[in-house]
Amino acid sequence: MDRFISNQIRKKDLLLVFEKKYHIISPLWSNHQLEWISGVYQSYKDHEKYMIVLYLIKKTFDFYSKNLVKENFTEFFKKDFIEVDSFTIMEVSKAIDIAKESARRKINELEKSGAIKRANKRIIIDKSMFPFMRPDKSIIRISRFLSAISNILYQENILKHKFESIKIEDFIKNNFL
Repeated sequence: MDRFISNQIRKKDLLLVFEKKYHIISPLWSNHQLEWISGVYQSYKDHEKYMIVLYLIKKTFDFYSKNLVKENFTEFFKKDFIEVDSFTIMEVSKAIDIAKESARRKINELEKSGAIKRANKRIIIDKSMFPFMRPDKSIIRISRFLSAISNILYQENILKHKFESIKIEDFIKNNFL
């Protein structure tokens, strides 16, 4: 990866290319989004429950980031559980934009199903839920999308070389946290 400022992609260049190549980029992104939404629903048969669990995992990622903890994809998903630091129902409600009572009810439903366990204000996400939360397919999809974008940027002389989707996928997995 280039680390020189002169080799960085400029936002204005990206926007111009996105406008110019919208007819190519839009179907790629739309496909990614549709597949992701379908996968989200399959997990819990409830989009908001998935988003709650995803938000709780994000809180753990934020904690790791603040404390300079680095793990790759494999290390992170080898764990038996994920411990989430304290949170409030209001915080969850605001983060995923649902009513406070809906957030409370859905967290209780997740707890009843065994997806999460509560210990005071801490939450434990059980490993049995990891298959639903592992972003394997999302990583493949976003890698394909970014590879396609890199090809377009290469054709437009904004990037000096293309990035293969497998290399992007490896980069994401090796730098997961």
